[in-house]
Amino acid sequence: MRVGLDSDGVLDNFGNGVKAALEARGQGHVWKSGPTPQSYWDFFKDWGWEYSEFKELCDWGVDNGYIFTGHWRRNAVESVARIKQLGHEVIIITDRSFGSDPMNSQRNTLAAFEKAGIKYDEIHFTADKTSVPVDMMVEDKLQNYDALVAAGTPTWLINRAWNLIPGGDGRNRINDVSDYADAVEAATKRGYADLVVA
Repeated sequence: MRVGLDSDGVLDNFGNGVKAALEARGQGHVWKSGPTPQSYWDFFKDWGWEYSEFKELCDWGVDNGYIFTGHWRRNAVESVARIKQLGHEVIIITDRSFGSDPMNSQRNTLAAFEKAGIKYDEIHFTADKTSVPVDMMVEDKLQNYDALVAAGTPTWLINRAWNLIPGGDGRNRINDVSDYADAVEAATKRGYADLVVA
């Protein structure tokens, strides 16, 4: 089975890289300085920043080795290893467009995966998560989750502060990437016949 995983927000913590870049530039005080106590997708707006300012920081952070360099989330490395041990192909699908040259963010990512010993079969750098065929996928971005489901891909949405819906919703949610590894194991035992959780 081709088991898809997003990287940022699922396996690694993009925010930790941004924080490290801010601190390296003497701007650590900016981190979490805004009025919104709970993270959301465009968190830099809390700092009074425009996207162009945030992109400049992220480009610098990538070029100088602070972003996409292995800020792994709890259970990330172990969960990918479990999926591999179950005999599946691990397909990483992640967007990498920061850096003075986007190849810099891709190089950082490949080096971080290698350093952590995370084994994968394919890695695709794209914002369109539906462009890579997988049998199941885990995401943290609502728009990507919805697009994958619309395309017919059984998808799990990992709960993050930026994707929570007041009052809840009917999306297929999990709390940790290890829950996704559990879902892969359950699908393995079923013989992959029905990947959609009832």
